[in-house]
Amino acid sequence: MMNAKFLFLIGAGLLLSFGYILTLVPNNDHTQLFDRAVLFYQQGKLLSYGVHAGGSLGVVPGPLIGILSALPYWLYPHPYSPMIFILLLHIASYFLIHRVLQNFLSEKSLLIYCAMFWLLPWRASEVVLWNISYLFFFSAVHLYTGYRCSQKKSFLFTFLHVINLGFVFQIHYSAMILLLASLYFVFKRKVHIHWPAVITGFLLVCASLIPFILDYYHQQLPYQLGSAPEKENRYFMRGLITVFPVLKSLLYWIRFASLYTSRSIIQYTDLSWLHESLTLYWKWFALFLGVLTTGISAYLNFLFFKAAKKENHFLKSYLVSLILAMLIATGISPMTSTHWHVLIIFHAALLPVAIQLPQQQLYLKYKKAIHISFISFCVLINLLAIMKSENHHFLSHSTEFKSE
Repeated sequence: MMNAKFLFLIGAGLLLSFGYILTLVPNNDHTQLFDRAVLFYQQGKLLSYGVHAGGSLGVVPGPLIGILSALPYWLYPHPYSPMIFILLLHIASYFLIHRVLQNFLSEKSLLIYCAMFWLLPWRASEVVLWNISYLFFFSAVHLYTGYRCSQKKSFLFTFLHVINLGFVFQIHYSAMILLLASLYFVFKRKVHIHWPAVITGFLLVCASLIPFILDYYHQQLPYQLGSAPEKENRYFMRGLITVFPVLKSLLYWIRFASLYTSRSIIQYTDLSWLHESLTLYWKWFALFLGVLTTGISAYLNFLFFKAAKKENHFLKSYLVSLILAMLIATGISPMTSTHWHVLIIFHAALLPVAIQLPQQQLYLKYKKAIHISFISFCVLINLLAIMKSENHHFLSHSTEFKSE
């Protein structure tokens, strides 16, 4: 059962996320989804494709991203509606994850996980209207259904797992990581497969793509596959050949459990509204915190996987599968990874730290001080980013969306 400490952390995380919603300065990533919501509300029209994937990759196939952004707006036509829906999905995501973790983690580890999940800017800031914000829910469903399928053969959970994989590809191509992780479990025979459910789920996903296939055949997509010029010398398996993108993705695994958050939070937080000189000092302080906590995360990851060598439970296998899948996916990708390319594994990257931290003598000695410091720093970093950063400003509000 969750006690008051859990509820406090969840409530604090929700308030911080709502702050990001209120102060959003919309850009093209946000307005393209808002335009879909307005189009559906005014004309009842649903586009067969998702957002532009960049370069010559065309648009992401399938109408799901349009449905997820349009239905909340249709129920209540206000720019906040789709983002409140995203926040509700994050709540559902956490409780699905918690249902699995409570079978493996102590209450101390569960509490640490709760604090990191809700307060770290990696998630707290990702509630605005763009496709990456939806990935937390699909990651949680992947973990929950995968765990249930590891226990016994089930039509329902196999079906849900398959359609979850199919539908997340309609959100972002980083879905490849979840697919490869699932294939790892199948290869290692760690799940019970209900083949009629697999076929049913696959057919349902294929049926959802029929409008996209027809639009592609009739060349009615805004970006056809291969129609846009390539950038950054992109080519298949670029990550494996140049190595750097693969190493960068591994660094993100470690950074996700630290305060070394995204560039839009650290580099573009602007404190000139308080004092001109504060911005530079804050960047150095935030960088120091980030490097320090990244080092701690790396150390605790080392301890976790060292101790996990002798273990063979679902959670350890799940983490290994995601790391291998991430390395393979970034290896074959034609692009260098940024944090949103691998944010789909955020829920899992927190676990080594959450599990190992309560076992450290230094933590046990200064537990209260560590808790207060972590919560305070998270709240401070988030609040300053909410006030003024790359995509947020305290004088702005999300109702400034303009439909084209």
